[in-house]
Amino acid sequence: SRAALEECAVRAELHGHELVAEAARLRLVQLGFGSASQERSATRFFEAQRVRDLEATLRLFMPGFREAALPAGDAPRLPAGER
Repeated sequence: SRAALEECAVRAELHGHELVAEAARLRLVQLGFGSASQERSATRFFEAQRVRDLEATLRLFMPGFREAALPAGDAPRLPAGER
């Protein structure tokens, strides 16, 4: 949910977990709670970090997190060469 993702972003940032905070923010943008420029910036961040599984990144800080809010097939993908 939006509130859980916002809380995750804040808690992660407070604890120095930049990767998890960015993952929560990217998911918020993908759910329509942000701008296209925020999404591009976050996507570049994850590509630079070579993150392949956004859901797994979020589960590090939100045990039990599920990707249910996004329709199947809409999860972000890295270019084929990065997998």
